[in-house]
Amino acid sequence: MTTPTLENLPACPVETTLLLIGNKWQVLILRELSLKGTMRFKELQRSIGKISQKVLTSNLRTMEETGLVHREAFAEGGVLAHRPGTDTQTRS
Repeated sequence: MTTPTLENLPACPVETTLLLIGNKWQVLILRELSLKGTMRFKELQRSIGKISQKVLTSNLRTMEETGLVHREAFAEGGVLAHRPGTDTQTRS
């Protein structure tokens, strides 16, 4: 399946939502970022619970490609994630 773009999204809003947020992990990621704003990778991983680093990374990358989240990696090893337009990017 190709990454959804504005040009190939379905007309139905429910179908579009399911296409963009296609699994339980993405729903949980969006919930945490909506409630808590910008979070470091490990903080997000702990708040979600039983999600592996590999699964969280994969889902964040997919969600970044579709514009649902913004990821920012830093040379010192930190990664921040947040929903675009919801808060400022601050590192804790």
